[in-house]
Formats: sequence, structure tokens, C-alpha cells
Amino acid sequence: MFSELQRTEESYVKLRTALGAFRRYVPQSVVHGVLNGEILPFTSMTPCQVAVTFHDVVGFTTMCELHEPTLVVQLVSDMFEHMSKIIDRHNGTIDKYIGDAIMSFWEVGKPGTTTAKEACEACVKVLMQTHTTAMAGPDGDIIKFRAGGHFGEALIGNFGSSTRFSYTVVGDTVNSAARLEPLNKQLKTQIVISDELHRHVRSRDLLRHVVYMGRMVLIGKVDVTEVYSIVSTPMNKDAANVWRDTVSSFEAGEYAAAKDILLNGPQKLTDDPMAQEMIANIEAYIWEAPPEHLKGIRQQRGK
Repeated sequence: MFSELQRTEESYVKLRTALGAFRRYVPQSVVHGVLNGEILPFTSMTPCQVAVTFHDVVGFTTMCELHEPTLVVQLVSDMFEHMSKIIDRHNGTIDKYIGDAIMSFWEVGKPGTTTAKEACEACVKVLMQTHTTAMAGPDGDIIKFRAGGHFGEALIGNFGSSTRFSYTVVGDTVNSAARLEPLNKQLKTQIVISDELHRHVRSRDLLRHVVYMGRMVLIGKVDVTEVYSIVSTPMNKDAANVWRDTVSSFEAGEYAAAKDILLNGPQKLTDDPMAQEMIANIEAYIWEAPPEHLKGIRQQRGK
């Protein structure tokens, strides 16, 4: 009798240990779903509404070239640790780590994100904290994340083959979020989101940090995406007016007027890298006007 109890206890300890390890490989919500029968062990996906983000470490390729792999891995792991805790605190699900990137999502209808507003605002709160997630790099420079976010329809569930799959979200919404993150390099920003994500945010405090960047055609896409940047410090009134009028004139195809507003408005923005990129776009369109279907629209140049 004693030996049976001992074996039962040992089996229970092993089960707890295995479940603890399992939670480190997949999101805790997925573990719960598997245990209570909500998620079945075969490939199957269902429609959902979801906010998706990608966080990418700036300068990762150069770090890998210049430094020992163990040093780079430790640095990136420390950044992942910090950002993952922020995502968890705001009811997000970490889908996967992809090299130096984190893919996460907020599914509408889940606890803490029961509405599109809750999902998108939780997502934006995490993106806001991207500005303060930084560490000293091996050479003393500051290592930080760039991020992009989008909201829309997707499929969620087990995706893969009959022998191995992962619980994930797939679809055009995910693809667009993945395109938005590298757009930061071109726009000289740190965080960009789509209008689809922005329009569900109602918090005035969050919206103070959102700046409209204009209409873009993302790589591999046909439709135009309205893009916003999330800034760490809100623009003052004069700067916000100058930027708004510049973008408005640019979108109307009034490129000379847009340049004049940006260079000679009541608030000088020409030292801002974001404004310098806009000036370069304006001058390129003054030099050679784009086709009519691209009037006032910028194109993503590279991933």
C-alpha cells in the first residue's frame, strides 16, 4: 500500500514538473485550453479578431557580426525577458520568438480583451512601453526594439502538419503587422501601427502619443494602409499643426506647399529624422510626380 502511494506521489510530481516545463514552451492559456479540452490535439483553425504586434531588436545583424554568439544571445534574452513580462501583464499572448523578434497577439473575446477596444488599447499600452525597453549594448550603445501593430480578422488554432503543429494566428492581419515593423527604418520612427488598430483606441492619454504619418503601400500589398506612429513625447500644439498640415498637403498632391509648411511653419521640425524623411519624399515627388493612383501616397521601399 505504501509503495503504491509513493508511486502515485512520484507520478504526480513528475506530472507537475512536466506541466511546468510545458508552460515554458507554449503560452499558459494554450496549456489551460489543452487540459480543459477547449484546444484539441489536431490541426484546426477558427476565425477571430486579433491585434498583432512584432517587436524586433534594432541592430541585431551587426551585433551578430561583431560579437560572440553567447554575448548576443544573453543580451537579446534579457530584452525578451523584460518585454515578455510587459506583454503578459497586459493580457497578451506571446505567439513565438523568431530570431531577434517577438510576435504577440490579443484575441478579442478572451479575459481582459473581451472587446476590440480592450484588445487594441492593451496592445498600444505594450507598444508605448517599447520606448522605455532599452539596454546598454556590448559597445556601450543603446539597444532597443522597433515595433509594428495591426488589427483585423485572422485564423487562430493549431497550424502545421499532422505530426507537429503550433497554436498560432495566421492571415493577412499577421502579414500586415510583420510589414509595419520594418517600416520604422524608412519612416525614421520606432513604433508604427495601422489605422485599423488606431481606430479602436479611445483612451485620450494614449491618443496624445499617436501621430498620423500618411498613406502607405506596404511591400507585397495592393491596398493602401493608413499609418500612425506612437511617439514617446506628444508633439506640442504648433508642431502637431505643422505636421498635420504637411501631411494633408502631401496627400492632396500639393508637394511644394507641403515642403513650404514643413520648412517655414511656426514650429521647426527639420531636425527631426521623421520630418527629414518626409522632406526627402516630398522633394522626390516634386522632381518626378508619381502616377495618379499613387498621388500623395508613399511606398515601402524594403523590409
